[in-house]
Amino acid sequence: MRGYLSPIMISGLCLYLAAPHSAHADVDCQTTPAATTATPHTDGYAASLSAWGSYYSQCEFNYAKAESAFKQSIENSPTDDAKAFAIINLAKFYMDWSQHPDQAEMRLKDAADMLPDRHPRYFEPLTHLGDFYYQSGELDKAIGKYQQALQHVSTAQHPDQYRALILNNLANAYFQQRDYAQHEKLLQESAALIQQTYTTNSTEYATNRYNLARNDQAQQQYAKAKRLYAASLSYYQELPPSPLQQKALARIKTQLASIALREDNYSEAAKLLAQAAPTYHQQTPANVATGTLLASQEDLDDLRHFARLQLQLHAQAPADKQPQGLEEAFWAIQQLHGLQRMQSLQQAALRLSASGDPTQSTQLRQLWQWRQTQTQLEQQYAALIVANPAQATRIGQTLTEIRQNIAEQDQALLASFPAYRQLANPAPLTLESLQPLLRDGEAFMAWVIDQNPDTQDSTTYLFVARADKPAKLHRLAAHFPAQAITELLKPMRRVSNANPKPEPFDLTLAHQLYRELFAAADLEGIRHIIAVTDDELLRLPLHLLVKTAPRPPQDYRDTDWLMDTYTFAYLPSIAALANLRGQLPALPKPDQRRPFLGMGAPGNNLPGAAEELAYQCQRLQGDPAFVFTGSEARETRLKQLDQSGELRQFRTISFASHANIPNGVNVQEASLVLGASATDDGQLTASEIASLRLNADWVLLSACSTARLTGLEDGLSSLVKAFFSAGTRSVLAANWDIDSAQTRRLMEALFDHLPTQHRAQALQAAMRSMLQGETHSHPFYWAGFSLYGEGN
Repeated sequence: MRGYLSPIMISGLCLYLAAPHSAHADVDCQTTPAATTATPHTDGYAASLSAWGSYYSQCEFNYAKAESAFKQSIENSPTDDAKAFAIINLAKFYMDWSQHPDQAEMRLKDAADMLPDRHPRYFEPLTHLGDFYYQSGELDKAIGKYQQALQHVSTAQHPDQYRALILNNLANAYFQQRDYAQHEKLLQESAALIQQTYTTNSTEYATNRYNLARNDQAQQQYAKAKRLYAASLSYYQELPPSPLQQKALARIKTQLASIALREDNYSEAAKLLAQAAPTYHQQTPANVATGTLLASQEDLDDLRHFARLQLQLHAQAPADKQPQGLEEAFWAIQQLHGLQRMQSLQQAALRLSASGDPTQSTQLRQLWQWRQTQTQLEQQYAALIVANPAQATRIGQTLTEIRQNIAEQDQALLASFPAYRQLANPAPLTLESLQPLLRDGEAFMAWVIDQNPDTQDSTTYLFVARADKPAKLHRLAAHFPAQAITELLKPMRRVSNANPKPEPFDLTLAHQLYRELFAAADLEGIRHIIAVTDDELLRLPLHLLVKTAPRPPQDYRDTDWLMDTYTFAYLPSIAALANLRGQLPALPKPDQRRPFLGMGAPGNNLPGAAEELAYQCQRLQGDPAFVFTGSEARETRLKQLDQSGELRQFRTISFASHANIPNGVNVQEASLVLGASATDDGQLTASEIASLRLNADWVLLSACSTARLTGLEDGLSSLVKAFFSAGTRSVLAANWDIDSAQTRRLMEALFDHLPTQHRAQALQAAMRSMLQGETHSHPFYWAGFSLYGEGN
């Protein structure tokens, strides 16, 4: 309902070549399409293949089969006309799955070129191109194509029916440009045509009322908007039940709830959101991940809007008007964090759960490698489709094979590995499941930064759970302090060989951020914090904050740092806690794994690194034979340990080396620098790390900026995520470019405490010892590392 006349009439008029039908229409997933009896290279045969393509896409979510069916439909189309419409179906399929946008555009243009401009259906590829540009955010291009389609629709068999559709799409493009007058004018024209060609008791008219209501709502004309939403709701309720009808009803109720919240009518908002909730709760992460119609960007936007309103209701309503319990708000936070973050530790849980079965471990590793290869080939395919069509075709054939392999491996794991179904399709963690995972003295704190897409205003929410008290939701700052975080971290980012001394750290700002982000939480009796942060807060080590207002003269050693009171461990998502604590098998006792593997200082170009690793090994009573430095610190050596299975036999794995972080210029993928050989370049990339087989308690990355995020979607840096994917329970990584000499001191202090303390406690003790030094009390030297995963 974002930009189309209806979810059924989405301007794709020709999925089945025998009759106008939309690729976005409901497919009866209870019944498979009839087997064709038609002869190949006929209209009937091509139409049957298109029907199967739609079934595979929308019912089985099988990209490879659907793509193959649509392509075969093109090959079996007997005429240029039929081929043009088969090409449109394939292009719409790519749009549904958010795949190959350049090819979708090219194929739609090809279809338009194949039809004479006086063809009665010439307007269809033009309308589809308008849809494509609309989805791409190129609104001026979309408007141009819709206007061009209107010029040609008069030759159609039912011109007013299709003119109404195109007017609706054109209107919604103007709505996105906030041209509300033009939007309303075109919708009224469309409504008049709908009344002539359909009835008012139709999906088309119901959607028209909805879009007009959105216009009034955007202009804060809430009384008019409510009347139109109510009319739309009434029309939809009279239509036959279907998944798309249920989505439409949920959208309307969500919009009405939004208005109710604006008007402080909390009881009405709660009632409407409760009515809409079942529809949104049925949207599984597995469907969201596919990128098909059932998980389109529009659906994800709806889901986030619903989640945003749930948080607003819990945070704004008076106590007597709030829904009982925080289950919906807890669910909403996870939706706003996003699916990618929910999946960040998925591979780690899978690897570690299967660690006792070599067959399952091999299957999971192969599945991961195929998915990595699929991603790489899809990028190559998109780049070559115009420049080198022949090579693109060969890559396309390989992609089809890989997708089939992935589907078969997925089914094999479902049959043989009971934990796979749950771990491969992560669902939001329930509040009931959370508290049993927490231990005495722990607080689970999750922040979410909710940015309104219309106003760009942001609101910060904090969810706090602990084992001994009911969970709480707090509404914090009206505006998220992103700029303050950037300013606070500037002294850490500006240190370089040319400027080796850090600028003064702003203790007052660090205290201000503490008050904004922490002061609302009840942390009495808490010693360890499990933190799930959001947005720019993902870049901030929370132990840098200052609990008590600093007094002059400001001395770092006398400052009340948050790290003095709490230990910290960071997770990318709320569900990750279940991945690490609720879904992993207990380690066998006695633990037969070796205590330590160290690798670093390749070429002896990192002063002190070899000694750092040797000291760590000695403190954990490891075997010095498994400390590889200098010429022995080769990428090939690590891969040999992996291939032999020995790499899975280490509890602690420590790297002390340089790191390359993506910069968009000459470094495209993050890597650790090891020694090169005839077979390896010495760059241990994130994708190579992810394919390793670990069973480690933790991995230490004593290298510059290994925790630095290049994007916020995963909640982890690519290197940290890669090691989790390989199979570890925690990772220690650096937030900025670290000082080698002081890092060695920090690591030695850390390992001094490890034999008797948990990882987070040992890190806290090491930071404290560094802080009390005479010359290096600036937080640049001691606060640069964060612990991800299990810390307690």
